[in-house]
Amino acid sequence: QATFVTKSGEVWVGTQQGLYRLNQEKLQLNAYEESLLSDVSILNLNIISIANNKIFTFASDRSLFIFNDKTKKLLGFELPDRARIHALHVDSKHQLWVGSGQGLFQFPLVDIVSSGVEHSPLLVEVGSYKKPRISSILSTASGYLVVGTADKGLFVQNEDAPFRQLAMGTSTLPWLFTMSEIKPDLLLLGTFGQGLIEVNINTHET
Repeated sequence: QATFVTKSGEVWVGTQQGLYRLNQEKLQLNAYEESLLSDVSILNLNIISIANNKIFTFASDRSLFIFNDKTKKLLGFELPDRARIHALHVDSKHQLWVGSGQGLFQFPLVDIVSSGVEHSPLLVEVGSYKKPRISSILSTASGYLVVGTADKGLFVQNEDAPFRQLAMGTSTLPWLFTMSEIKPDLLLLGTFGQGLIEVNINTHET
């Protein structure tokens, strides 16, 4: 249901029965912390290292989880109104961004990991919208935070400035299902019904 490749090349797979790591020599999936995670259906997955400690963030349909590999502590969260979770992303400052059907939420991941205590999420306005449906999130190599929505288009944030909306050059705003950076600041957007779209977030060319 979800895959993630770490910077060191490890391949992790989220399934209906928890989390697995791929043994790349034997091409075999090995269950990770099965006793703790086997009941979690993982639809979104992100893994980072903080102070040489693996931190796993993953989500089922309406629940968010943070797992500390060193302490083996699992924290669970729900978003306001039990919003459905569609995207997870951890930026270079270790801020956790959660895209949902009720908007974009931010969690201080380092604070949560160090304290082991649940924190309330911060709802972040995206352009002029308070609760757009967020379907994809990524950070570019140059430091932009990019958010794709189901019906409001594409938004970009530079540092702590507000999100600004990018013109898409399409007659209707597509549902931006996936995003990847194929060249510096050049994004390839996967949509429902409108194919693939290339967007340069600096020049705004499509």
